[in-house]
Amino acid sequence: AMKLALPLILALMAQMACAQEVDPNISPSLARPLGPNDPFGPEIYTLVSVKGQQASYPAQISFEAGRVAGEGPCNMFFADLTYSDDAFKIGPIGATRKACPDLAAEAEFFKLLGQVTHADRREGQITLMRGAKALLYFVAPLD
Repeated sequence: AMKLALPLILALMAQMACAQEVDPNISPSLARPLGPNDPFGPEIYTLVSVKGQQASYPAQISFEAGRVAGEGPCNMFFADLTYSDDAFKIGPIGATRKACPDLAAEAEFFKLLGQVTHADRREGQITLMRGAKALLYFVAPLD
């Protein structure tokens, strides 16, 4: 039995070593992928990275069937959401009009949201993408 267990243990250790190389702050983990038929929960996702770099501004987003809402660096925003197996579209974006020093960051954030064509949804996280390129990566706090 020990001869069988050793390769299994080594395989698990190798998997764990590989899993740790993924920076959870910038790229999605190996959490279970969710499909378009998995319903969105009530989670509020926090922006972690923008185009693969650590986010330099705060933002949050939540999803429902047909709607997104959240908070950009300055303003609350909301938009329609349409999605299927091969598409994920946000927009047009409406927002409150509060002035703040981060309006340039907010303009970039809203522009990227408008460019989203796909989403990689996993338990507790979502990567919004244009084609295969990650634009915005969000995580939800674990309970």
